[in-house]
Amino acid sequence: MTKDLFLFKSVTSETLDDLWVLNLGSNRLMIPYRLGFEILNDALSACKQAMNYEAVASKHWRELAALTTWREETPGTHRGFRLSGRLPNVLECNVAYENQLVRLEFIPREGSEILFAKIHFSDMFKIYRAGRIACRTAKAWAGDASRIWGGSANLRTAEENDKLRVE
Repeated sequence: MTKDLFLFKSVTSETLDDLWVLNLGSNRLMIPYRLGFEILNDALSACKQAMNYEAVASKHWRELAALTTWREETPGTHRGFRLSGRLPNVLECNVAYENQLVRLEFIPREGSEILFAKIHFSDMFKIYRAGRIACRTAKAWAGDASRIWGGSANLRTAEENDKLRVE
C-alpha cells in the first residue's frame, strides 16, 4: 500500500492510444478512457466538497467551473472503432474527500498493490482539466463518437433540508 500526498508538479497526464496515462510520482497508471471520465467526474465533485470544507467562496468555484467549459483542440474521431490491445493496470478507482484533500484509491489488476493518493483540491482541479483533455484524445483515437453523460450529487444534508422544507 502506498499512501502519498502528491503535488501537481509530481503528476503528469498523457494519452497512450486508447488509454489515459496518469503518472503519480513513480507510479504509472494506465486507465481506460471511459473509466477515466468516471474518475474525473467523481474527482470534480470531491473537489467541490473539499472547497466547501475550506470555506472557499462560491464565487471562486464559479470561476473554476467556467474554465471547464473551455475546450482545447482534440484530434478528429477516427473512422471506425479500434482498440490498441494494451492492458490497463487500473480496474477501478474510489474517490472521496478528506478535509481539503481529494483521496484516490486505485484498485489495480491482480498481483499489484492498491495505491492511495491524496491531492489538494486546487491541484486536483488542474489534474481534472489535463485528464479531460487526455481522455478526449484517447476517445478520439479509439473512434468512439458516443456521448458520455455523468452526474453526481451530495445527499448528505437531504434529510435536514426535507425537515426544514427547504427547496
